[in-house]
Amino acid sequence: MLRHKLKTKVIIFILLSLILAGCSDSKMTMKDNDTLRDILSDYTELTDEYKGVTAYAHKKLWRSYDSCISPFVVISPHGGGASLEFRYVGTDFIDIKNIIVETDSHKYRVNFKKDDLTQEVESYPISHVKETVFCDINKKHYKMLVDIANSSRTRVTYTGNDTYSYTLSDINKEAIKTLVSCYEEK
Repeated sequence: MLRHKLKTKVIIFILLSLILAGCSDSKMTMKDNDTLRDILSDYTELTDEYKGVTAYAHKKLWRSYDSCISPFVVISPHGGGASLEFRYVGTDFIDIKNIIVETDSHKYRVNFKKDDLTQEVESYPISHVKETVFCDINKKHYKMLVDIANSSRTRVTYTGNDTYSYTLSDINKEAIKTLVSCYEEK
């Protein structure tokens, strides 16, 4: 339980620093805080409010043992912000070097720095490895998320020492639709 609380605090710290330090020219505008809290009813609070900052993650994705795209939203006195966790779960590390997202009509390459990749070995509920890449949401990511939300099928491929592909679940698509609705219309 202590490890879980520590992981949650580390995730909050990473998300907050990504969101508050975001590039102004590529930063997306989120709706007002009260509207965000209403929209995020199917998300769960990760921590108690700390200095006016509350973090949210989708209830069924943030602690899932499946590969997915898990959205996170942080609400602070300065407004809201969001990031994505691209998560691979398997039996062996693949050292993710590329992430490709294919929708019905487009193919996206998600760029990240090698330092953005984290790797863990976990033993509960079964032994597995996890690789994650966190990305702050910019205009390019937003366009991809809108496309995912409107696509009938989305395939995500991680390549590195090996290749792993999966189709986004309906739950994952709903979480992304909710995230897209957090932003002001452009």
